[in-house]
Amino acid sequence: MMSHLAVAGLMAIGYATAAGAAQKSRGTLASNSGSVSLLDLENKRPVSLLAFEVSLPGAETPNQKQIVAKLQKPLAAGRSVKLRLGKSSGCVFDIRWKFEDADDAGSVDLCKDAHIVLTD
Repeated sequence: MMSHLAVAGLMAIGYATAAGAAQKSRGTLASNSGSVSLLDLENKRPVSLLAFEVSLPGAETPNQKQIVAKLQKPLAAGRSVKLRLGKSSGCVFDIRWKFEDADDAGSVDLCKDAHIVLTD
């Protein structure tokens, strides 16, 4: 089940590319400067998203992670939130998420699309 969620979640990231491209043209999420400051996160699962964090890549252990954005409270099913990324440069980030029934992690290029949709 966990790998299914990871694949579905990361596929949802790719699925959202068209929506992200439209938003990008308005300059709201990602920029052409090689960095992103705002992430749009949607929970399209039937259960609450309990935790979500974005960190800089390359940490060898969880204690070495530099977290640049974090969900402050659970995100109910069908809801969305915008997360402001702390000062960081670059496009590729590690992400971790935890739902009521499963958790997983992945990597994403937020400059290409700063709209993440998590689905089943």
